[in-house]
Amino acid sequence: MQAPPNAVPDSVVMIFKYKKDGQIKEYTMENLPADLDSTYEFIDRHDKVVRKGNATPAIADFSLFSLDGTDTTAAILNSNTGYVILFAKDFNTYPKWNSADFKSLRQELTKRGVPFYIVTADKQNGETLFANDPDVKLLLCDGTVIKTAARVNPTYFVMKGADIISKFSYADLKKNMPLVLSIK
Repeated sequence: MQAPPNAVPDSVVMIFKYKKDGQIKEYTMENLPADLDSTYEFIDRHDKVVRKGNATPAIADFSLFSLDGTDTTAAILNSNTGYVILFAKDFNTYPKWNSADFKSLRQELTKRGVPFYIVTADKQNGETLFANDPDVKLLLCDGTVIKTAARVNPTYFVMKGADIISKFSYADLKKNMPLVLSIK
């Protein structure tokens, strides 16, 4: 979500529009008229990209929002502790992954003080299923972003700050349980 190392930002030039004697002309800072005074009417100023840089982050649209719309992305990714995210674009497969292992994981993480988040684009069903569950913090994210990050619906991410420790399908929860529970 940050610009790559040694990235070059866009080069821009400010363009000023002025009107004088009924004619509108554009100027840069370097070629403003020497007689610029009150006879010139300022119309507009905009930036023009003269050379495109490469400072665009590889991930530009990843955001996590609480149910009330608060952006929690930085707070979660900048944390120094471990946590688990379950990316569930929707809850169409919920009957498959709502297993005893899933319930046990949530309870064990809560007991150990490890945050557990379900990130979804399906707010309505998420609220219905988890709004009153103290072991789950429900977050919202764009469905396309979730689909890009998690090819399987749902996918577990074991995290420490912004670092992904492990990523696996819901179907592999049982065999990954020791790894998940080792997160601090």
